[in-house]
Amino acid sequence: MDAFILNGTVYPVQQLADVCQSPHLSAYERRVIQLVQQWLAGQETFIIHTSGSTGAPKALPLTRMQMELIAGRVSALRQCFY
Repeated sequence: MDAFILNGTVYPVQQLADVCQSPHLSAYERRVIQLVQQWLAGQETFIIHTSGSTGAPKALPLTRMQMELIAGRVSALRQCFY
């Protein structure tokens, strides 16, 4: 992967460390870029937080394999509707 798109902006992978420090990013965009950096570095476990809509947000540990399965299922589901 040479680049990825977030909210319509193309971010070259080689520049992710610099981009992450940009004052123009929202907190959400910064977290997404950090997640991409961790993924590309080969990290095996990720902590994802729930929204907290029914109480306090909870930390949910997911393995790389679980995330790949989720992404595959979401992709298949999108193909059903588009």
